[in-house]
Amino acid sequence: LKLYLDELGKRYDHLLLDTPAILATSDAIPLASLSNGSCLVIKQGVTSIENTKRALDDIAHLHILGVILNQVIVKTPKLFLKYIPQE
Repeated sequence: LKLYLDELGKRYDHLLLDTPAILATSDAIPLASLSNGSCLVIKQGVTSIENTKRALDDIAHLHILGVILNQVIVKTPKLFLKYIPQE
């Protein structure tokens, strides 16, 4: 797999690897260790703080680029609704 990724790396500027969930499978961390950097994706309202900390501990040896908070629900306060154009 490393040879395959190295070959693809010669052809493209960036490779994005979408791995399985870190805490759900043993495949994700070895695959992430083949990369130059990793992002942890967590789902709002689903991924607990405890599991987030555990996942970050598990990948602490990797180069962490950041954390992505996925499927965020944004609620606009009523006070600001008057500033949003209505169609």
